[in-house]
Order: sequence, then C-alpha cells, then structure tokens
Amino acid sequence: MRALRDPETLELLSVFTNELLKWALESICSITLDCRLGCLKPNLAADSEQRIMINCRNLKKFFRVLDTLNGKHIEQAKAKYEIMNNGTNLRDCSILEKLLRIDKVTAQVMTALDMLTVGIDTVNWQRVSGSLLYYIANNSEKQEKLREEVISVLPDKTSPVTQNVLNQKRYAMACIEESLRLFPIAIAILRTMQADVCIEEYKM
Repeated sequence: MRALRDPETLELLSVFTNELLKWALESICSITLDCRLGCLKPNLAADSEQRIMINCRNLKKFFRVLDTLNGKHIEQAKAKYEIMNNGTNLRDCSILEKLLRIDKVTAQVMTALDMLTVGIDTVNWQRVSGSLLYYIANNSEKQEKLREEVISVLPDKTSPVTQNVLNQKRYAMACIEESLRLFPIAIAILRTMQADVCIEEYKM
C-alpha cells in the first residue's frame, strides 16, 4: 500500500481492487502454507503463478497452477514434518503441517480447495475487506470515531503497526465484526464434525 500512495498526499488510489486480491492470496498462503509467494512485488509478470491465480478466467489453467503450487509446498511441509519430533509445539506448526499430522490426503484437498480458493474469495474485496470499507464509507460518524482511534495509536502515517497497536484497536475490531455480521463471508459450513467441538462458548 505504501508503494501505491501518492508521494505528496500519501493517499491511496481510488480503486485498488487488484491489490486487495494480491494481498488476500499472499495472506492466505502465509497462514496455510507458511511461505511467501511474492504477490505484493511490483510489476509481476503476466504469466507468473501469482498473476494467473488472481486474474485467471480459465478453470483448467487455474487448477493446473494451483496443483503445481499446492504440490510444491505440500512436499516442503512433508519434508519438514518428517524431521519433527512428537514434542514439537503445535503453535510452531503451520496449518498445513497440522493437517499432515491428521492425514496427508486431507491436507492436500483442504489446502487446495478450502484454504486457497475459498479463502482468497472470502478475504478479498468481495467479502471482508470490501464490506468493511463499504460500511465505513457510508457511516461518516463511525468513520470519524474509527479515525480517532487509529490516530491515537498511530499518530503518524508512517508509524509501524505492531501487535501492541493491534491490541489497542478495539473499535476497529468491533467494526470488522459488525461488517461480518451484516455481510457474512459464507451462508453455511458444508462440513460435518466427527465429534462435538467447543470453541470458546459455542458447542458445535
């Protein structure tokens, strides 16, 4: 985003949809595959894996790239998993490595279909990012309140965003949660749990 800003006003372009898509793909891969794809690099080649996944309208070509990308990183995770000992803290493992502990086929299917394809669509401008920006833009009073909170923890436009800063942004988190309530990322979860699971106060 810094690279897209106007050097004088530090304002972003009025339309940066493609950048949100690249950010979504990079974020999902960082979380699931524990790697960086380089989607945020400037001037990506039109035939690069990143560009094809973001802009591709040919389903066969898309899945060909996805299979290559997914297979490559699954093999890397397998190699890392094989040298792990049973005492390794799960918090130090990527999501892919955790899935490999359960089942290798499940890990490949869930990573390719659920996390990369569905994850990008829900995180990008059509869902989380877009709905949040839309509702904030249409509620000037809430936008000002959010702006005041941001300025209180990030007084300068070049101030770094740290974990401590994120912990102080309670109103920002409330805005994200409210936008998700108004514009859910999915209408249902098409999965059946093999056993009851309790997440915080919710039993599923």
